[in-house]
Amino acid sequence: MAQNIYTQIDLINRIRKIEDALKATPIIWETDIKKIDFSKLRTPVSFGRTGETMRIDTINPLVAVNPYWDANDKELFSGNDTPIMMDLAELVISGEKIIPPIYCLTYRVIDGERVFVDNTGLMDGSHRLRLSAYLKLTEIPIIVFDRVFEYSFSTEKWNFIQMADKISISSLFGGTVYEFSLGNGCYIDEMKTDYLTICEPG
Repeated sequence: MAQNIYTQIDLINRIRKIEDALKATPIIWETDIKKIDFSKLRTPVSFGRTGETMRIDTINPLVAVNPYWDANDKELFSGNDTPIMMDLAELVISGEKIIPPIYCLTYRVIDGERVFVDNTGLMDGSHRLRLSAYLKLTEIPIIVFDRVFEYSFSTEKWNFIQMADKISISSLFGGTVYEFSLGNGCYIDEMKTDYLTICEPG
């Protein structure tokens, strides 16, 4: 019993120290995409073949939708994710540059033309968004990228070649070629019959 009491006291004191330090510590964001090491993220994010569309934008964390956090909860350290929030806060206090939250816009490519489908929204960074809201920041950087989840082809406009490990699709009018590796989760959507549609994993 005594061990649990002292552990809890240590936790409370650690949280108080973090809260005091956060009052005087700005979040230093890494806004140079070329310098960001995405392997540091707790959950991997798949950028697919549209990773080159990554760009920096801004958002107001006080009004941004965060599906993983109740905006009415004003406590930073509450619930099961307290250890994650503590680690993040201590990383900020240490002066480490923080990867901005990541947002995604979803597209479908139809006969080579990209068509907007949906603003998928927050892909990664709910805790960073929550910390920013707690600190009452009104503008923070975010990373935005476009993700194509499916490619659709009119059968009369394209040449299709299926090999053991990939599908190659080339325009009958020259120029454009798409290749899909069958080993990384790509599949033909058999439910769609208006086009030959190939889906890529998200």
